[in-house]
Amino acid sequence: MPFLYKQTKARHQNNPAHHRHGQTFCFQGIVDLKPGCAHEATSHLGEEYILIKSGELTVELYDEKHVLTSGDALQFAGATPQLF
Repeated sequence: MPFLYKQTKARHQNNPAHHRHGQTFCFQGIVDLKPGCAHEATSHLGEEYILIKSGELTVELYDEKHVLTSGDALQFAGATPQLF
C-alpha cells in the first residue's frame, strides 16, 4: 500500500535501505522528466520515494492513479507495479 503525502516538506529520514551481500545501498537521485514522457519501471528490492519539486506527475500503482503536484511525496515498495 503506497503512502501519499500531499503538500509536505518530506525528507529522507530513517528510511529502509536495500541490503545485499552484507552491504547496504541507498540510491538517491534527481530525475527531470519531460512533459508527455512515460516510464514503466521494473520490479526491484527496496523502496521508492518520489518528491515533486515542481510541476505535476501522474503515478500509476496497482492500476490506481495518483496525481502528484509540487510539494507532494509518495513512498511505495520497489516490487510494486509502477508506471509514470
